[in-house]
Amino acid sequence: GGEVGGARQQKTMMLRRIASSSGRRWCRGGALTTTRRLSSSEVRWVELGVDHLPERSKMPGVDGAVGPEERCRVIEREATRALQGILEQIEGGTPAPSWVGEEDDDWTCGHCGYENWASKSRRMFCGCCGSLREPLPVRSSYLLTGPLGAGKSVVLAQVVSWARQRGWVALLVPAGWNFANRGAMILPSEAYVGTFEDPFEAKLVLEAFRKAHGASLLEQIPLVKKSAKRRWGNAANLNELLDAALVEKKFNKSSTALRDVLDALAASDDVPCLVAVDEVDAFFADRVSHWWHMKQLKPEQILNVNFLRSGLRTFDELERLHFPDHHADDDPTKPPDPTKDDPTKDEEEEDEDDDDDDDDDD
Repeated sequence: GGEVGGARQQKTMMLRRIASSSGRRWCRGGALTTTRRLSSSEVRWVELGVDHLPERSKMPGVDGAVGPEERCRVIEREATRALQGILEQIEGGTPAPSWVGEEDDDWTCGHCGYENWASKSRRMFCGCCGSLREPLPVRSSYLLTGPLGAGKSVVLAQVVSWARQRGWVALLVPAGWNFANRGAMILPSEAYVGTFEDPFEAKLVLEAFRKAHGASLLEQIPLVKKSAKRRWGNAANLNELLDAALVEKKFNKSSTALRDVLDALAASDDVPCLVAVDEVDAFFADRVSHWWHMKQLKPEQILNVNFLRSGLRTFDELERLHFPDHHADDDPTKPPDPTKDDPTKDEEEEDEDDDDDDDDDD
């Protein structure tokens, strides 16, 4: 099941934004109703090295597989092969659609006949029998779903490690709940007013990201925003940004540095980039564990959670199924609903009523 911080653990996977979503199936009459189709694919083992996956220590489902000599060997999942095939197509020149406004079609599972709402959720597994979508279309993002222990974290780890070995720049948030809730302190952001920095969690992600990539590769991704260049001493690329940001006196601005890294990855055309988020459901909870001035904060008030959450806001099914009490109307990342009543109208009507009363007095 995995109740974490009051929210069912959900992991989400994205290409150029990959997120993974782990959730619990409800039991009916005490019996678990989930079924899983056995795959006829060849069983292959994958070794996840520390060099290509320094974040694995933050992923219990992955780090628990470490054996002698610190070797981490896990069985390659069917979803891993499918996603690797998508990445190979993108490497070969097949364009991945922009994750902003990307569209897809609902699909019917060929094994159980269940209709899946992929047009709203980007889900790649059947919601009824758990079968992988076939064929899997080229998209900019994918949602991995399944019960606790299904292997979603392992798929994320395998795809990220594989992509890094092939020259991709891949940023991994290995524990979304910790990323949103566990920081030792928060600070108001100077660069992004109205949001809060979580320097401890942001610095951990930045350090692992830098360790997994060589300086020569990071130098190939330029900074496109003038404000980011000025912030980090006229840095021209990601390597120079990290050199400037990962020093003690810049610790309090670690979240701003991570936001600038994500902006650069999103704008990169020459180097293929991937962002992976585990336990992404924590980004859609009603509240996080942080407080400021006696008020409990919302996920969108945490700087990097807000940025990654805005990229995932089209996962309507994820939000609706797993967080029914969270209303989209309260999401500041979405434009206001023009159909909602304008509160100023009530004031105007009250003013008119007062005028009428005055007329009656006359």
